Amino acid sequence: MNSFGNKTATKEERGLDCYETPEIAIHALWLREPLPFIVWEPFCGPGSIVKYLRRQNIEVIASDIKDYDCPDSTVADFMSFTKAPCDNMVTNPPFRDADEHIRHAFEIGCNKLFIFQRLLFLEGKKRADIFDNYLTRIRVFRYRLPMMHRYGYDGKKSTSQVPYAWYVFEKNKKKEKPVELSWIRK
Repeated sequence: MNSFGNKTATKEERGLDCYETPEIAIHALWLREPLPFIVWEPFCGPGSIVKYLRRQNIEVIASDIKDYDCPDSTVADFMSFTKAPCDNMVTNPPFRDADEHIRHAFEIGCNKLFIFQRLLFLEGKKRADIFDNYLTRIRVFRYRLPMMHRYGYDGKKSTSQVPYAWYVFEKNKKKEKPVELSWIRK
């Protein structure tokens, strides 16, 4: 049991940590950030980010390590890429490896990343390098989002008790410029 009295999924139940991003979260990013015309979604899962952005006429290159039936996506392990298919990424990577994925994205040629993660992602010394070198903006949700359930979950749906944010990382961050923090209100 976690601190909210809900049963926490085991590692086996979580599998590859595919938790689909709520559309309301993607819409909030769309309203607040000028997104590039072409983006990569390397953890597309069933495609919530992909479908929303394509409806906004953004070209989305979609891939994931497993086939979750996302339209026009390929099966590919993000960590096996040696060159990014485009400069920009919009994604919700698995939390447990998000910092490693951010580093890898910059190593293979990405310039700008829009990363959806829990606010808890700000904690931890092991991420200090990516925050110091690349983090430019944090867009924090003031309200709770719908609960993100793991792929295949068919239990009771609820509102999340976890705060989330969009993190914007840029390869050419000006080191002297402070990180911008803003709130996403409904």
